[in-house]
Amino acid sequence: MLTRICCGMQATLLVALAACGGGGDSGGNGNDGNNSAPCPAPTPIDADAVVQGSLANTDCSVARLFPSETGDNSLLDQYIVTLPADGELTIRMESAAFDAFLALFDDEVTPPPIAEDDDGGGGLDALIVIELDAGSYVIIANSATVTAVTGAYTLSTSFRPFVWTSTAIDGAPDMRTEHSAVWTGSDMIIWGGNDGNAIAKQSGAMYDVTGDSWIDTDSANAPRSRYGHTAVWTGEEMLVWGGFSGAFDFITLGTGAGYAPASNSWSVIADVDAPSPRTGHSSVWTGSELVVWGGFSCLACANAELGSGGRYDPALDRWSPVTIVGAPVPRGNHTAVWTGSQMIVWGGETDAGIGQLTLLNSGGVYDPATDSWTATNLLDAPPPTRCHSAIWTGTEMLVFGGQTDTNLGCDGSTTNTLTAYDPVTDSWSTRSVAPVASGFSGPKAVWTGAQMITWFDGVGARYDPVADLWRGVELSRAPSPRRSHTLVWTGSQAIVWGGQFAGTLEDGGIYTPEFDQTP
Repeated sequence: MLTRICCGMQATLLVALAACGGGGDSGGNGNDGNNSAPCPAPTPIDADAVVQGSLANTDCSVARLFPSETGDNSLLDQYIVTLPADGELTIRMESAAFDAFLALFDDEVTPPPIAEDDDGGGGLDALIVIELDAGSYVIIANSATVTAVTGAYTLSTSFRPFVWTSTAIDGAPDMRTEHSAVWTGSDMIIWGGNDGNAIAKQSGAMYDVTGDSWIDTDSANAPRSRYGHTAVWTGEEMLVWGGFSGAFDFITLGTGAGYAPASNSWSVIADVDAPSPRTGHSSVWTGSELVVWGGFSCLACANAELGSGGRYDPALDRWSPVTIVGAPVPRGNHTAVWTGSQMIVWGGETDAGIGQLTLLNSGGVYDPATDSWTATNLLDAPPPTRCHSAIWTGTEMLVFGGQTDTNLGCDGSTTNTLTAYDPVTDSWSTRSVAPVASGFSGPKAVWTGAQMITWFDGVGARYDPVADLWRGVELSRAPSPRRSHTLVWTGSQAIVWGGQFAGTLEDGGIYTPEFDQTP
């Protein structure tokens, strides 16, 4: 519906079927009576642009663009703007020659307009500020009269892409925490977890970022319900292994399965020679094998820490043991990263068989080619910690945050310390303290190829290891505070999903660091 001024009074015009496109100053005569001639195509402009235009008698008219508006001879120009992402578009039209009027349509100029404005810019200027999805839109620059008036105008556009967008709720997995997530190269797969009351899940879904849509993973041959398990992506399938069965029987698991999204099907992982059942362990994918190490054989019991592991070859569906010679002391709630040739294990906790929890600041480097361990240097190592985050940058392991208070839950808080380990020189170096910490949540972190991004509780930060510089993360439109969630990197965006905060969650957010200008 377009609202205009006629003889000093406002008149409401219903916009009917659009005949065609139109645009620019290159159209036919808006007052030549030939209202059946098509208007020219809209003129492309950038999302951030300043256009010096004019309404002239050679321009298209409302009556030509919308045949039902036979009495509206006002002139117009059309522009098409393409938004690369979801965000906020501001359109301003100013003129000293006439009363400016703006209308915004989809790229097919389909009535009614998405938005319109007459004097919102102050005086006789027009202004539209609107949140839009990525895509193309047509701007109509017009006068607020039904008669043909001419004159110069300035049209400006500015676009602010959203740093955060929400993941779809429709079709998403039901609310859960302590689940797993992997990135396949095109989709995120969520699987397992619990409902917040220790009732384990046996379900999951694939999330298509581009289409903002979910597809359930198949349930046939899926591994039994669990949480506290690990999951890795092999390039073809997600391997799920280990974990805890939850409130029904309270046992740790030594089983798993592989999920192939191409066929939406599961295949059982062999249990012959598999590592003993465990949770709180670590897993890495070497490019050909899944390596599992450490963890707990049971929960809330003494002597539960494990110092063993196994290697699984999915091509042969076969396990082989990881040597215990020279291995780090048994532990759980530690981290492990894959360097491209070695697995680095660090930190975690043990009760040393005496029922008293002890945090660790030791680790080991495992070489699967030689099935051998080398201890990490203790000099300048981070303070003992558990439930921290560790990422591999391509040259060093960054250890961030973690739980240092044994009186709290493992994922109940995090420090803001950051330390880097160089396996070539077997040396540690302390880095700048992060601007974020939490008394509620453990840290989650991903590596983008150039920086580490961390998001937990309701805050985040970005770290550049070359400059040893921390920057913040935009909070506007960010997901609600949470812990025990997942964080994955897609190659250009980070996806936060699930977790808990005063209840279990089934939502998430997509963060685009390219758009973030936070210092």
